[in-house]
Amino acid sequence: MLSFLKKLIRKTEPPQGEAVAVDMLESWLAQKLAAARQLAQQQLDAKRPAMREQLGAIASSIAALQHAQLMNPNIPERAKQVMGGNRDAFVRGIEQFVHSLTIPELDGVPAFQQQFRESLQSTLLAVNRPFQVLQEFFSHEAKDVLNRIHEFERQVLELGACRAPIDSLNAVGLAIDALVVARLRKNQAREQSHVARSDLACAEKELAETQSRIRALESSPEHQLLMDLKAKLEQNTVAKRQLRAGISEQFSALEPALKKYEHMTLHHQQLIRDYLANPVETLARDRDLVILHILRAMRKEVEADRIDLKDRRKEKVIAMMDALTPEALSGFLKQYGALTQLQERLIAEADKLDVLHRLAGERKQAESLIAQKADAERRQREAEVSAASDFSSEKTAIVAVAQERLGVALQIVEK
Repeated sequence: MLSFLKKLIRKTEPPQGEAVAVDMLESWLAQKLAAARQLAQQQLDAKRPAMREQLGAIASSIAALQHAQLMNPNIPERAKQVMGGNRDAFVRGIEQFVHSLTIPELDGVPAFQQQFRESLQSTLLAVNRPFQVLQEFFSHEAKDVLNRIHEFERQVLELGACRAPIDSLNAVGLAIDALVVARLRKNQAREQSHVARSDLACAEKELAETQSRIRALESSPEHQLLMDLKAKLEQNTVAKRQLRAGISEQFSALEPALKKYEHMTLHHQQLIRDYLANPVETLARDRDLVILHILRAMRKEVEADRIDLKDRRKEKVIAMMDALTPEALSGFLKQYGALTQLQERLIAEADKLDVLHRLAGERKQAESLIAQKADAERRQREAEVSAASDFSSEKTAIVAVAQERLGVALQIVEK
């Protein structure tokens, strides 16, 4: 009852309070770690003699088992052989385990404990059967070996208590490291914000200068000449588009008959397919107007009803073939060729103008600067968000870990 009350009183005691400046957290931790390491080293050094003594006791118990004599020397020879083989196996397994043990230094305690647990588990599993057999012959000696090993195991577990304060401080150190990194990132964010602002100012200045040059070029006489050429080129493009649309419409009316005729004739099949796919470009290449021969031959098949067409479509096909006269097609080729030549001439004239290329370069530069400006603005926004951090979450984490692991009510003070 008294023990319970003591524990209760201890739990209700308020934690020790400490106020530490944020810039002093690392040195505060270093001082505590140095003191904890010194104490832990003293405790470990104090435990070493007992652990060495226990290893000697294990060796003595193994020797006692090896030299133990049977209480009944008259047991069958086969039983003696079974006893001898299992004693050798048990002793060999225990000796291999013990010879692998080296009392660790302070920093090696966690790894040693882990290795010890794993090695002990595998050893006990390996010697379990020999141990069970030895219970029939040398029960006291075999149990004494294991009892001494388990006593050493208890000593190994106690090593963790030496390092417990260090491990707790290291846990606080990880939380402090997170704050240090966050503060470093804030400083970096401030620098990045400064760089971003500088980049933004440069981009805005260069963009304004570039836009000024563009306006100057656009107000020049040479640019007006370029605009006149562009207007003529647009007119030419519209006329050419209308001409193409007209001839495409005519051949579109012939398409049902041409498709059927393609499969009937043995002549000009590829040319027919070209007209079906792209009548304008094919006609432009068909300088000999071979299409007229194709249409005359197809007309005979249509009139003879060897190409199956409905009456209204048949009439439309015949009417369109009538419209596609040599004069009409030659006129199209002449007009289309003239428009094409005019288009090429206008493009060549525009290409000779220096303002065209200078404008293209300045506009490309403006696009690049706009992208640079947007990137600088984005970087500045992101940097300002990071630079505005007050580290509240990192500080809260440090205080919580110090409370939990050290029992210290830590107060982090800003300068």
